[in-house]
Amino acid sequence: MNFAQYEPHHLNPKFPIVFHYDKLEAGQFVAPHWHENWEILCFVRGSITAHLNTQEISAQTGETIIVPSNALHQLTSSQEGVEYYCLIFDRSFCAKYGFDTEEIFFRTKIKDSILLSKVEHIISEFRLKSDFYQAEILANVISILVHLARNYTVPSPLPLSKAHSIKLDIVKRAFSYVDAHYSEPLSIDDLAKCTGFSKYYFCHVFKDVTRMPPSAYINFIRCRHARELLSSEKYSVSEAALRCGFENLSYFSKIYKKYIGELPSKTAK
Repeated sequence: MNFAQYEPHHLNPKFPIVFHYDKLEAGQFVAPHWHENWEILCFVRGSITAHLNTQEISAQTGETIIVPSNALHQLTSSQEGVEYYCLIFDRSFCAKYGFDTEEIFFRTKIKDSILLSKVEHIISEFRLKSDFYQAEILANVISILVHLARNYTVPSPLPLSKAHSIKLDIVKRAFSYVDAHYSEPLSIDDLAKCTGFSKYYFCHVFKDVTRMPPSAYINFIRCRHARELLSSEKYSVSEAALRCGFENLSYFSKIYKKYIGELPSKTAK
């Protein structure tokens, strides 16, 4: 199962973008997360359902979803699975060229052959890595921003209701707490306390917004960090489990297999 929490908030100032290919099998999903930067998702096979704050969007092959700054978003693949490219622009890089992520808003779903050709050019540059390829990629990113701004800007969206804004704030505070304490003993009571609400209300809000219970999210994040440790080949399975908050090795293996799709011993190879 594929998942994420936050994308980088501060990218390399010399190369301020993230670009990667992702593949989700049938029913797999990317867990809810948010970041200050714009994100472009170009789908090259299959279909997906995305949730951006309160908005639900479906996209398929050839379509693109543009994730606004600070939007809580998650992806769920269809039964046929999905493949896509993810491009994230650093907020300060955008502002340097006049693109303010808090003042410019794009349509959330488009189908545009020109945009796809620009993304394909970035793919080619990453593969070939010719001289000055990073400069060429950044020039193409600016070209993408200009193309979007000239053709797909929309008026400022209506603000979220006060009730939903409060719910999003509760969830984001819980995310931050999990990120800071995932390696420690962590309970639902701890998360509720950090948000300042009762356990019952917190659990209700968290599941309503993220479509998963808090305990599942904690395990997602712990398994993600464990996967990073195991992939580095510097930690054994038991070491990775302990460092990520799992005290029982058999339980760790069971949860890791459920969320990552393979046993931790396979990742460690």
